[in-house]
Amino acid sequence: MLAPPVLGLIAMILPVLLNRPGHWYDSPLFPIIRNAQEHFGVSQLGLFFLVGFILGHMSRIPALLLGGAAVILLPLAALAEMVADPTSHNLWALEFMFYAFYGAITATGAALAHRASRWFMRDSNGA
Repeated sequence: MLAPPVLGLIAMILPVLLNRPGHWYDSPLFPIIRNAQEHFGVSQLGLFFLVGFILGHMSRIPALLLGGAAVILLPLAALAEMVADPTSHNLWALEFMFYAFYGAITATGAALAHRASRWFMRDSNGA
């Protein structure tokens, strides 16, 4: 399923694309992802939650898997940059913890969507 990684990447970079920050950071391969990470804000958190909620309605895949799938491109991009320039991610462990947090936010949205779907299904069957 390609939707979770693509939607997760869009959730990460869309705010930076729509409102380019005053200070633009350079990066070996993916400067847009670096700038999204450096200028992370509430808009990205909301988008990750929304992506999770949408994915939770589209799929019966467990919420934690949807959350992990939504952010998988972020650590893969970081690993590619570490191969290209070994000095580029000297705090990679902390960075990966942030990615896990973004996945957890996405998983929360998916779990809420799963729960809402079950609630509506139960309500429509009982009425």
